[in-house]
This record gives sequence, structure tokens and C-alpha cells, in this order.
Amino acid sequence: MDRELIKAYSSYWRKNRSSIETKELILLLKGIKKAARYVFPKIKPIEWKGISVFDDEKIVLDLSFILGEYPVPPEKVDALVGWVVHEAFHMKEMSSYVLYKAKDFSKSFSSPPKEIFLEMVEAGEDIYVNHCAKGSIWELYLERAWKWYYPRLRKDKENVLSILFDVWRMSFLENKFELPFGLSSLKDLYDILIELGTKIINVAKKKEKMEKAITRFNLYKDTWPRFYSLAKEWENGFVLNSDIFDIDPKAFNEREEAEKTLEATVLRRNLEELKESIASEEDITSQMKAVVHDSTNVMPTFFWEEETLCNVEPDLSVVKRLRSVFEAQKQKSKELRFINRALPFGKLDFRRLHKVFIDGRVFKEKEYKPMSQWYIVILVDASVSMSINKSKGDLDNWYNVQRTFASLFEAAKGYQNKVQLYAYYEQGGRCFISNLLKDNKLYTLSPRGRTPSGQAIMGIAMHMIKDKNRKRKLLVHITDGESNCGIDVADAIRYCERKGIQLITIGCGYKEDIKDYLKNTYKDIYFMKDFSELPNAIEHLFRKRIANG
Repeated sequence: MDRELIKAYSSYWRKNRSSIETKELILLLKGIKKAARYVFPKIKPIEWKGISVFDDEKIVLDLSFILGEYPVPPEKVDALVGWVVHEAFHMKEMSSYVLYKAKDFSKSFSSPPKEIFLEMVEAGEDIYVNHCAKGSIWELYLERAWKWYYPRLRKDKENVLSILFDVWRMSFLENKFELPFGLSSLKDLYDILIELGTKIINVAKKKEKMEKAITRFNLYKDTWPRFYSLAKEWENGFVLNSDIFDIDPKAFNEREEAEKTLEATVLRRNLEELKESIASEEDITSQMKAVVHDSTNVMPTFFWEEETLCNVEPDLSVVKRLRSVFEAQKQKSKELRFINRALPFGKLDFRRLHKVFIDGRVFKEKEYKPMSQWYIVILVDASVSMSINKSKGDLDNWYNVQRTFASLFEAAKGYQNKVQLYAYYEQGGRCFISNLLKDNKLYTLSPRGRTPSGQAIMGIAMHMIKDKNRKRKLLVHITDGESNCGIDVADAIRYCERKGIQLITIGCGYKEDIKDYLKNTYKDIYFMKDFSELPNAIEHLFRKRIANG
């Protein structure tokens, strides 16, 4: 890379750097994640290749790309940020749904046509997300990712059509629509792709994400017969010279040299130590393994950011009742510091009435100091069963949860308590804990997956103990079923007890024989008949624990 010609954008914001390899890799990964979350808060987990335990459903970055120079040069940081931003735009624009539809459409294809069709969809989605980044700072990062990082991923792509799809990508990225001389015989195919690319980027003008995703898939599907009728004669063709279009040729040599360096330095670098250090910084899974009895049941656990705003209106009667609880707490949550007597004004002090004719200082003033406010977390089960209306009433379970949350959110305004709302579910063998209240806005999600109650309770407890300012912590767990995956709930309950967190569970829809089991498990549990009783249950518990506590 010619550093004299490079203006590194990341050097303006990346201030936490280190010349120590392990620390630098940790700091860099944190910086990359922070940048990606500006594009899409629900970005997949990001890890270094070789350190990641599970590579599925993650963004795994090539560690060999940055080895050898610390702090990592800003231009390489730009390329890594650009690639993660590229993945973030794919998630934001629902490219995974387009690819899912493409796989379903092509499942009856034979091997070469299927691979070609999916490559065309992947390249088209890359063109689309590049267009979505136009006009923003991310456009500059993406340019560097495609020039310096992408060539490391495209090794072994020597098929003629794979090269053509790369040329198609670069044509729209650089706005140069001339076919390289080495591929001039593919001009008819290239013209079809250019026409398709123009239609794809026009889809960005639509408003709804799902509508845009479906429209893009239909474009690929409609273009495929015309494209493959010309492409099938090239499906087994190979090109020995892969540098026929403008990708930095040094990147290929750098990749090979860096991979050799990685192999040579594995013995001197303690990858296990690095893995643990990154996990302790970014993920609570390893922390859970250290405190549970059976670590084999621990699921990868992540905090998640929702982006769908909750449009359910609060119940004003519930808001009024909950505010009365917080008001009662406010009146009682103060401690007498001292009484200042013999004042010329204030409240009458009956103990000094005999001084009225001497100096007239028969008044007093009490000074109070506020007691520490509560840290309240409501953690609700968002497994798929929550979307089922077991009571057969007018409103489903999840609607009642949303309305209760909206009422609590409104009622808590103006008081000094810290209130947080979370939902949890399992998906793909992982536990996700979703933040439903951030930046003074309430969010929601669609219930899904299984019920990892133990994982979620312990994860929230580990998050709560980081707040050292509030000693009184209350965790209210709401569920409609037993935990059916992840760590044992008993481990999570014991952890809460050790850390001084009051855990209360609100359960719903259980048979009598299960209630006894749950009472012995959770110790402090409140049972409801159905979720229409949830506001009353919350009010009852708050009045008992907070207003009178």
C-alpha cells in the first residue's frame, strides 16, 4: 500500500491503541464493533479467524491481514472497518432473506447452474449495499475494503464467471463500465449484468425493507433464464490470470506472506490467552462458564439491540397506579441526616418554646439525604410460546407484555430509579438478550425460539452488578414456561443471591403439579392465570418491594 497517497479515516477516531499485540487485537476488535453498530445496531458477533469458537452466523475477520505491525496501520483498519460495514449493510437491507429465497428457488438446479445463480445473487447484493452507502462516510471505507481486504477472500476464484461477477461488482463501485480486454468475449453476459445492476440500485428508492428485498429477488429470478442461456457454455471455463481487473495485486502476495507469518508465530503467541481476553471484554459466555457447575450446558450469550419501535399505547389507569407506587417510594426513600435547632425561621420546635421570650429562636429545620435509588430490570421470556394466546382472550400474551412495558416506561419518568426492559430467546443454539428500552424509546420484537431462562437471568445479573452506584437491585423475570435449554436456573438463582440481586419470577399458565416444582426452583415466584393480570402483578410486587421496602 502506498502510504504517501493514503489518507486514513480511522486515524481520526481510533485513539485507543497499543504496541502490545494481544492488547492491540482486543482494542481493534472493540473499535470495529463500535463503528459497525452505527450502521446496524444488531450486527452479528465479530471475531478474529482462528480465535472464534463458532464461526457460523458470525463475521470472522482474517487475523493474518494485520499481523506483524502494532499498532495496526490505520489504512488496514479502514479496510477491516469497511468490510464489517459491508456486512452490516447486508443485514440492514435483509440480504440474508434474498439469499434464502434464492436458495429455495434454485434447490432443483443441478450443481453448476445453482452455484452460478447464487454467485450472481451475492454479487448483486454487494452492488446494492454499496449503492446504499453512497453519499455517506461509509462509502470511503467500503472502497478500501474492496481494494485491500476483499482480494484475500477471493483466492481460488479462477472460474470465468466468478471473475465476471467480480468485474460486475467493481464496475458499479468505480463507475467504470468497460469490460477488460481479457473478457471481451463475455460482452453479451456483461451487458445483461449491467442492466440488472441498474435495476437493483433503483430498488433503493422504495420505502419498505421487505418490499425491497422481494423486488430484488424477483429481478434475479427474472434475469436468470436470459443470463444462463448465454452463460452455460462458460460454466466450466477457467482463467489462470486473476488480475485482469483493477484489484491491488500486492494484496495477493501480502495475503500469502501474512498467512505464513501467522503459522510461524502461532507457537509464540498464546491464542488461548488472547481468546479469553477478547471473550472477557466482549462476551459474557466465558464468564458464565466460570461460575456454573456444568459448563457444557452454557450457550453462547449475546446482548442484542432491537430496532423496531413499539407502537403499543400505555394503559393510563396502569400508569396512574404505578406512579402512585413510585411516589410512595419517593416519600419514604429519604433518611434523616440531622436537625438544625435554634433557628429564627422554619418549623416550630416545641423543645425550645421556653426560649420564646429570651431570644425568639424556637424554630428548627430537618435535613434529609436521599437513600440509594433502585435498579429495576424487567426480563421477559420472548420464546415462541409467548405469541400463543393460551387464555383465548381478546388480546394475545405478547400484546399484554408490550402494553405493560409501555405503561411502566411512562410511569417511571421523572423518578430517580434506573429502569431497564429486556426480552430473551434462543435462536441457532445461542441465547439473545434484547434491549427494549434505549435512548428514551421503547422497542419490541417478535417472539421466537426456545426458553433459555437460566442463561438470560445470569446474563442480566452480570450486567447489573456493573452498576456500583445503586446498591438496591431488583430483577423481575416474567415467563410462561419452564427453561428448556442453556444452564440450570438454579445456578442463575444462586448467582443472584451471591451478588445481592433480588430476583422475583412472575409465572403464567402452569398446572398445579408444575407449580410446586417451580416454587422449589425459583423460591420467590408469583403465579398469574393469564397475562391480562400482568399489570396487577407488577404493581403488587413493586408496592411490596419498592414502596414499602
